[in-house]
Amino acid sequence: MENKKISINDIAKHLKIAKSTVSLIINGKADERRISKELQAKVLDYVREVRFYPHHLAQSLATGRSSSIGLIVEDISDSFFGPIALMIENLAKTKGYRIMYSSTLGDTNTAIEIINFFRRSQLDGYIIAPTKGIEDVVKEMVDEHIPIVLFDRDPVEGVDFVGTNNKEAMIEACMHLYDKGFRQIGFVTLESTQSQMHERLLGYHLEELSNNIIKLLLKQIEKPTKDNASHVVLPSVIKARKSSERKSNNLLPIGRNN
Repeated sequence: MENKKISINDIAKHLKIAKSTVSLIINGKADERRISKELQAKVLDYVREVRFYPHHLAQSLATGRSSSIGLIVEDISDSFFGPIALMIENLAKTKGYRIMYSSTLGDTNTAIEIINFFRRSQLDGYIIAPTKGIEDVVKEMVDEHIPIVLFDRDPVEGVDFVGTNNKEAMIEACMHLYDKGFRQIGFVTLESTQSQMHERLLGYHLEELSNNIIKLLLKQIEKPTKDNASHVVLPSVIKARKSSERKSNNLLPIGRNN
């Protein structure tokens, strides 16, 4: 019998038992309903024989769990988010969970559509690098006691968040160059409303004020693409006559001696 045609009803008819009994056994609720071990084994053996696979959504509705976590980021192919996604997936596997990925590309409407789709799929939790404008949706999920963790950017008050110390890291980068004797320290960044970008820029300005370094701010108005990044950013760096570099995600402090 082909897998695409068989159903729980077919299994029940073949074994001459109730459909609800088959459902309870397949969904792991047989013991709590005191279904005999012999009958459980009989059903599961037949399920394996005919290679029956329960519909994922139907099973999650029956059990109240999907054993799946939604991971929503700006761009899953990005060099920053890709390795993070792999680490999350590997850790989730050790706990018996699968990861469902999707990318927002920084678009608020796309982010909301993805979240709503995942919610209809009865996912057990969410890990999100949020876009602007989804705060109300996130708070609604928290109010419904849906497990959710935000990371990297734009934290929402009252919601669990994991981020890096962007401001402190930028101050440390500038201090390192300053201690090496550099006094013209520039910063190449993106024009962005994201919180982590603002924190890095704030760290640069704070260090500029505390050490009286000569500001050389090189700022990109639009996010450079993979094709034009070298044509836009590198000429600015060369023009600044850089003598030292320290690279990080989406930023570049530049040091130059007097």
